[in-house]
Amino acid sequence: MYKKIQKYIWAQVTGDGYEMVEVQNRLLELFEEASAEGRKVLDITGEDVTGFAEELLNGVDTRQNKAGKELNDKIKKYIEKADKKLKK
Repeated sequence: MYKKIQKYIWAQVTGDGYEMVEVQNRLLELFEEASAEGRKVLDITGEDVTGFAEELLNGVDTRQNKAGKELNDKIKKYIEKADKKLKK
């Protein structure tokens, strides 16, 4: 499970990946603690493993964050351009 989640979160990340060291350490610690306590993986992740993985990425630059920022920037520029034309 660790490898599958790790693969998923790496596919989401942009940049050099230095932020991922902390995320991977946190994931590994969660799984180690769960194993030591005899808990199952789904006890940690819940049924929505994707949601769990995305929660781990809070504060990390992801492709989705980047795409969202690019969309917001494009819309803002479009509106500013349209406003300038209206003011003329």
